[in-house]
Amino acid sequence: MSARLLLNTRPHLEAPEAGAGPGLDASRLPGGPYAQVIDCPLNGIGPADEDELVAAAAWINRAHVLVLVSPNATQAYAELAAAGRIARAPEHIAVMGPSSSARLQGVSHASRVRVSASHDALGLLPELLELTRHGELTVIGRAQAGKDALPDALREHGRSVQCVTLYHREALPWPPERQAQVEAALLAQRAAVLLTTASAPAEFAQRLSAAARAALQAAPALCTHPNVERAAAAAGFADVRAVTGSH
Repeated sequence: MSARLLLNTRPHLEAPEAGAGPGLDASRLPGGPYAQVIDCPLNGIGPADEDELVAAAAWINRAHVLVLVSPNATQAYAELAAAGRIARAPEHIAVMGPSSSARLQGVSHASRVRVSASHDALGLLPELLELTRHGELTVIGRAQAGKDALPDALREHGRSVQCVTLYHREALPWPPERQAQVEAALLAQRAAVLLTTASAPAEFAQRLSAAARAALQAAPALCTHPNVERAAAAAGFADVRAVTGSH
């Protein structure tokens, strides 16, 4: 049976090349046609506290390399730079993908930006090791309590690393009617799920009842990047599909 409902876990997706975001064109996604898109966001984005931004700017001003691990981190850095809070730009600024680099086009030192094809922060490791020597500081800009795989790997190679908070990422609870709508669509085997981050499959599955989690076996997982595909398979999705043009 073709899935008729699309469960969109990130309604405000920053990457238009994935075919999602405001004005989502569901006809571009596999597994359709879709009669309805149900927005069921997992997380919301908010600004960092002022003291966090002061600390972040101080570390960035000392950095040899700045790593911005998401479009939201890139946007926050661009706003710091536009406000004149970056006194000394890092020698290199590493970002992931065109949707991140586009946010730095108006920054005066945008020529220092290096765009990685990796969609996984840990995939930046080989390039960062080439850009830095022992004693040179790498600053990683991210949300609060971000993942430690990349900074831990850099430290294992003897690199100096500091993580800074540039924005906040908070879980968004679904209202009861949305929870019921999502679970009913899954149990009826009429839904596909759009997943755009490696954490999304597990976060989505954890919100479901046991019966709805079991129904994930029949729900196509539409994934925007290879690391998302791997995470979806680990979370219980049996039908994992790549969103065309997003890799």
